[in-house]
Amino acid sequence: MPTVLLYGLGAIGGFYAFILSRNKDVELDVVARSNYDAVKQNGLKIFSANHGEHVVRPRNGSCSLPSAIRSQLNVTQNKWLLRS
Repeated sequence: MPTVLLYGLGAIGGFYAFILSRNKDVELDVVARSNYDAVKQNGLKIFSANHGEHVVRPRNGSCSLPSAIRSQLNVTQNKWLLRS
């Protein structure tokens, strides 16, 4: 199963997270800098006129890339790295 590490959950990164989360064959890890606590507690909420309302809950997360490297989130195991 491919694993994607998404770095940044702003407007573009949040939409990428939504699209990737729709594929059940993709494991999604995220680095969310300023909104990490909110995403960890509530998930990433998407409100879209085209796609409706959704909550994305990444598999793993961190608030910075160095923190991700130090934690259980094994950055080197991710097959794809997307930076937004």
